[in-house]
Parts: sequence; C-alpha cells; structure tokens
Amino acid sequence: MQGSPKPLGRAYAEPEFKTVEQFYEKPRLQFYDVSRGRIPAGELLAAFELIEFDYSAFGEPCLPISVDPQELTYLDEQRYYVIPEGVRPVLKTFRIEVLFWGLRELKRVHLFEVERPKVKVECGGKHLESEEIQSYKNNPNFKEVVRYIDVELPEQSYLHPPLTVFVVEHRPFGHLALVGSHVVQNLMNYALRDHGREEEEEEEQKPKVRQNSMKVNPLTSVKNMGLSSLTVKQSKIPINPMKIVNAPLKKLKRNVEELEEEAPEKEELDWWSKYYASLEELEKQAAEREEMEEEAETDGVNLTMANIEEEEEEVDVVEIEPPKRKKIATLKLYERDLESEFIDFQDWLRIFPLFKGQAITEDDEEDNEERLMGKYKGSFLVYPIDPEDKDDTTCQITNGIPKNSPVKVLVRVYIVKATSLAPTDPNGKADPYIVVKVGDQSLDSKDRYIPKQLNPTFGEVFELTVSFPLETELVITVMDHDLVGADDVIGETRIDLENRFYSRHRASCGLALYYDT
Repeated sequence: MQGSPKPLGRAYAEPEFKTVEQFYEKPRLQFYDVSRGRIPAGELLAAFELIEFDYSAFGEPCLPISVDPQELTYLDEQRYYVIPEGVRPVLKTFRIEVLFWGLRELKRVHLFEVERPKVKVECGGKHLESEEIQSYKNNPNFKEVVRYIDVELPEQSYLHPPLTVFVVEHRPFGHLALVGSHVVQNLMNYALRDHGREEEEEEEQKPKVRQNSMKVNPLTSVKNMGLSSLTVKQSKIPINPMKIVNAPLKKLKRNVEELEEEAPEKEELDWWSKYYASLEELEKQAAEREEMEEEAETDGVNLTMANIEEEEEEVDVVEIEPPKRKKIATLKLYERDLESEFIDFQDWLRIFPLFKGQAITEDDEEDNEERLMGKYKGSFLVYPIDPEDKDDTTCQITNGIPKNSPVKVLVRVYIVKATSLAPTDPNGKADPYIVVKVGDQSLDSKDRYIPKQLNPTFGEVFELTVSFPLETELVITVMDHDLVGADDVIGETRIDLENRFYSRHRASCGLALYYDT
C-alpha cells in the first residue's frame, strides 16, 4: 500500500510484575481490547511481564535463576523472537468444513454489477476458495456446496483466531474487486456436537407422564418432601395439594369422541374463525393463570399440617386424560416474531452480512447499513481430527441438507392488524394500507385503505408464487394514503422466506393438534 501508515487503534495493558523473591511462572495469554477513540477496533492477544533483576550476585545484575528460559531465541532472517514453550499455545489439527450455499442482494462495486463472484475463507494462515458463480443474475447459488481445510489451531478454544469470509470478483485486466467481508469471531459456535449425548440429555429433561391411574397418599408425599416440620410461610407451597389430589376428573368415553362445544357449520371454518378462536383461547388461558395465582395466595395462608392429616384418609385416584377436541382447530399464537422464537430459522443455513470499508461512526446501526454490501448464506463445521485422518475426505456438514437447486413455492401472507402506528397526517392520524413485495412482484391494498386509524384491522390475504434463490426476501410495508402528493412510508418489515422454507422448524412451527377439512 502507498502512503504513510495509519493507526488502527491502541490497547492498554498492565504487565505482571515479578519480584526476585517470587518463584517465576510463565505468563498467560490474554485478549486486550483495541479501540480507536470510542470505536472498537479489534482485539490484541498478548502477554506482558515485568521481571525484576537480581542484584545479589557480584558483577552485572541478571535474571532470577527460576526464570525459564534465561535467553529468548532470536531468528535473524525473520527478525523476531520465538515465543517460548508454556506461553506459546499448544496446537492441534482441526478440520473446517465450509457450506457454500449462495450469495444474496449484492450491491454494485465501482459502479458495475457483480456478475461472477466467489467466496474466499481465511483462518490460521490457511485459505479456501469456492467455485466461481457463472451468472449471479440467473442463479446466485453455488453448484459445489462443500469444501474443507485442515488448520493448526490452539487446543484452548478461547485462543482460536477469527475466520474471515471474503466475497470477491475477478474483473478484466486481472483486477480483483472486493465485494465485502465478514469476520466470524467464535469458531466454537460451529463446533461438532455429540448428537447422541444431546438426545439422551433431552430425554432425561423431559418429564415422564404416567398414563395409568395411581393412588396418591398426600401425607406421605408431604413428609417425604421434608415439609412436615416447616411452618406455612417456610414451606412456600403455592396451592393446597389436597385440591390437586381430590379434584374430580371425568373418565373418557373411548368409543365416542367428545367436543368441548357444539361443532360449527362448515361455512364458518375459515382461517379467520381459527384466528379469533385462538385469540379468545389465549385470553382465557391468561385469565386462568391470574385466577390460579390469586387462589395460591389465599390457599397458602390456610395450609397447615393439621388439615392435611384430616384429609389423609380421603384418597382419590388421579387419571390423566388427553384434551377434548375443540369445536375449531385453533392455531398457536406467538407473542413476538417467529424469527425471535426460532433463532432466525438459522438452524443449519446461516446468514452472514457482508461489509465493506472501515467503521467511522459511533452509531453501529447507521454505519452498518451504509457499509452493508450483501449477504453470504452458508455455514461452518469445526472439529479436531487425528493426523492420520487427513486423507479422509468425507464431510459431515451435508447430513440432512436438501439439494441446492431452484425451487418454486406458493406464499400466502395473512395481514391481520397493526398496532401503535406512527402518525403521519397533521391531525395525528394516518390512512394506512399494505404493500407486499417479493422481487419484482408487488401487491397492495391501496384501494382499501383505512382512514384515520393508528390501530387498523386489515384482514387481508395476499398470494404470490416465488422462486428460490432469485426471490427470497418478503418485504411488507405499511403506507399512508395521501390524496395530494406521494404516499408516505409508515414502516416496513422484512422476512427471509428461503430460511423459513428450508428450516427444520418449518414442519413443527405452530403445528395444530387437530385439523378441520
């Protein structure tokens, strides 16, 4: 690079002071934050020590005898000192498998569209390249989806170097244009896990419900829990256990299926009926929880060992029965967006934002939006290997992954309502309507805008046919209708349809217990 060097940042460190009387112990590597003003600029892995000279002997002062080594090895050709053993990390061979899925939403670079990009991965001094996408405009996915590299990394995971992803494009006259880059700070987030052990832990954590009837002795249970010698306040029992034991439960009729209420007419069984029935059920459950909390407060005060012993002889049989079928097959409603509930649907297909240039402002969100150049979709799998296993080319990251080929899907968008919209009109209100856009397709409800409303109920359904990987992002915009001038944007939300479609949560997310046809 031409020009004078520029400072990247500075770090502050306090060295370990070691006196002559102390027995010498080698320093431990630590990470120190590097900053440029108030802006974080990276981390420095280093160790600092300040050793006191021994003046007890005749002649020149020297290092204490316990210091090892007494002299550091210096390499003349490379012009640096060799870090001694004990301070230098112990290295081990790790295999990094890279899933090259595709690139999305790449912006122009030097005024030209990106046509034939490829991905470069760098970690621990080793490099790995993907194939070159032949036509980003027609198919932004990679054909060869998996490659790997073997890297010497420290055994301690906290000492692992970051992994850097570069997206580049070869242009005429040998010019290599950088589209953007992403830094993966923690490789252990992509470590290979023991699936068998995880399944065993999940089975142990799951409460086992006995379906057969059993007799319960409340007094024996309370004594076994060690509550017989406690006062009411110390026991902290939220409700009277006798109410659970003695609660009458009706037996199920095995031959006849029971409904909670009378079944509705078939004409009533549409999506909106299910939605409002689900909303009503959610409110009912919240009210029941509040009622139980109130009962727990009152019952806990009157609970004593005396009235438990009085009811000891009255022991009923508790039977566990499945829930009765509802008149309408309700839906599962979530209090927040599904991406927050299901880790952004990135269980196996991760999204890595690509940035270009250096951070120059303290506002991370504004700065990131300006520097964002696109997205890289893929994943990594990191695990240690034995040196004799280097010839094994079997990759494990592809287990259970679908084919990386174009797919057409039908997307139905149900817009129920909006709440607490920002006012855009002088009267403190808004005239909202919906715009749904995927790729070049756009649908809206402009003709059915709702006048003077900040909490509108839209009740709209939109249907689009999209193709992956060309059309992957669904943009839902709430607009304000104006009679004069252009319509204003109230707000928008973006949904990655591709990750929702390929996620393993797709088949179970909000799955209904019953279905009506």
